Amino acid sequence: MASPLMSAAELAPGFGAPTRRQVVEERARIAAFPGTALGRIALWFALAAPVFAIAMLSSPATTGTVNAALLERVAQIPLDRADVSWLGLLYPPLTTLVAAAVAPGGPVALALIGAFAAGIVLTELVQLLKQRRMPLPLIVVQLAALAANPLFFYNATTNLEGFLGTAFFGLALAHLHRFVVWRNTQSGFRAGMLLLLATLSSPLGVVYAVLAAAMSTFLELARRGERGVRFANALIVIFPTASVLGAVGLLSIVFLGDPFAWVHVVDLEGAGARGQALLGLSGSPTGWLLAASLACSLLAAVVGRQPRAIGAAVLLFAGVLSGFVVGVLPIEAAGTTFLVMTLAAIVLQPAARRPATAVPLVAVAALQGAVAWLTAADRGLTAEWLRGIAETVAALL
Repeated sequence: MASPLMSAAELAPGFGAPTRRQVVEERARIAAFPGTALGRIALWFALAAPVFAIAMLSSPATTGTVNAALLERVAQIPLDRADVSWLGLLYPPLTTLVAAAVAPGGPVALALIGAFAAGIVLTELVQLLKQRRMPLPLIVVQLAALAANPLFFYNATTNLEGFLGTAFFGLALAHLHRFVVWRNTQSGFRAGMLLLLATLSSPLGVVYAVLAAAMSTFLELARRGERGVRFANALIVIFPTASVLGAVGLLSIVFLGDPFAWVHVVDLEGAGARGQALLGLSGSPTGWLLAASLACSLLAAVVGRQPRAIGAAVLLFAGVLSGFVVGVLPIEAAGTTFLVMTLAAIVLQPAARRPATAVPLVAVAALQGAVAWLTAADRGLTAEWLRGIAETVAALL
């Protein structure tokens, strides 16, 4: 639902009514695209159809994936009896309960749900870029950089937890930008709720919530010179996640005697080994490709003339890698770093109406697409997944 127009105090840098240009720009920012419900459904179907097709073709190649592990964990939960001792197995609860509901359908059912979510995310991104009056070529190239590669399809169809968490995080960043830069109060609350959904969907969601709150301090403020406003913005977006996790921790103390009994994914004992493995990637093609995903985000910030976004990109990159070190980002989630960095670079950039800005952004997006394909070829998991799809297609032909 489109939010109402901002007040004069929110639009204008000082006192007085907003200018006609400010009103027109604000209306463009909240205008739905396409303008009709039927048009939005058609756009969603067009964007989701390729992912649905891959979901069906990749069904024989779903062993050893995050979705397969999720279904195995769901099978161990005694849902036929009420016992607080198994509540920890529910985390993350949203994707766990969805998997329990569609468990008879197996990995294919989870892949189809991921395809459904992929269509929604891409439709929202198209609307966001249109609201910022991006040129059509830039919209097409940026969407292709994010979604027209094996990493996007792999995560959407084999990693429902990670994909939903990343999708909610990306949409939260879009609303965070509206909240901090455009002073849209409703978007601040929406960003907080989306971060909560990311936390309830993915073990990496808590990291996303903390990162979003920290990244809000790097965005350009609508009004400068206000004391404490950056801290207040961060508090607003992280409050829903912190309050829910605090309540769950309190219940865990009361019933289980452990505030972290609901967490089963954090593995601090293996953090040292994973950290060493991550450091060992330096100088290897895998390490170069990881660095390339960060470099593309930094280039997008420079081209978009957003010096503060450079710090946000570095913070986000370090945060996602720290999620791998502590065990909340599984090794089977290949390409998560690229997806997060690319999604953030798209949703946090300002309007690019001038060719002097749009043309370099097209070049950066094309480079991101190339990095995605090279990363998919470098990762054994995605390469094996692609071979499984090729074998399925060959068998059908």
